[in-house]
Amino acid sequence: MRITKTLILASAFLILTAGIAQAQLDIPMTGIQTFDALGDADNTVLNNDVSPSTFINGVAWTAVDGGSIGGSWGSEAAAAAQNTAQTEGVLFAFFPQNSPCDPCGPVSAAFDSSTQTVLPFPIADNNLRVEFYESYVDVTGSPSFLFSAGTLSFTHSTVPVELMSFTVN
Repeated sequence: MRITKTLILASAFLILTAGIAQAQLDIPMTGIQTFDALGDADNTVLNNDVSPSTFINGVAWTAVDGGSIGGSWGSEAAAAAQNTAQTEGVLFAFFPQNSPCDPCGPVSAAFDSSTQTVLPFPIADNNLRVEFYESYVDVTGSPSFLFSAGTLSFTHSTVPVELMSFTVN
């Protein structure tokens, strides 16, 4: 009986989401540097055009690699994907925290609403703002990390796609 309920629920989920067209935005990370804390003017910020009234449903990165500059730890390299007003979005680190890796990577990871409660989040003005920053400021105004490889990817659609993890008894 448990298998039947799970299959019925999984089939219903696939039917409900099958008609939703999702697009993918890929951002090459080679050459991007991090500098200081989130919001600092020195940080690398990329503004990316997405569909009108879109929802960011998932985030993934593949083969991310790089090295720290100066005395910084590679594990401090992070990014924020947000709407232009910076009122909604998701923050994430690429490497295991509190790890003095240098060089770091390559690493790959992905997450969606089954692991992050902030996903999906809306982008009303067609702009996905991605800021690369340091989770700990070693030296203000100096670069701390240089990405030598990798791709950051976002799935998005005009309706939110919520992937939920659940158990059926």
